[in-house]
Amino acid sequence: MGDHVSHLAYFDVTTLQSLVDPEQFRLDAAALRAGGDDFSDRIAAEHRSLPGEALLAWFQTARAALVDGYRTVDPGRRLPWYGPDMTPASSVTAD
Repeated sequence: MGDHVSHLAYFDVTTLQSLVDPEQFRLDAAALRAGGDDFSDRIAAEHRSLPGEALLAWFQTARAALVDGYRTVDPGRRLPWYGPDMTPASSVTAD
């Protein structure tokens, strides 16, 4: 369960980054992908030691910030992602 929550929290944070700082997102995403296609597993392993309460707080904070970010983004804008760029509507369902 914790791996799923850390996945959601991590990618909520990076999705928000794609909204507010697309160039930095591209750099960070390239660095993450350079370590291999198993980056979801690596992210889970990095956060596995977080206590449940801290993990839940991270997820709640990240999700609230992302929802706020989506409220301000132009729906026609293309957002960078780990694959092809996408619209905000596609981004909402990508995780």
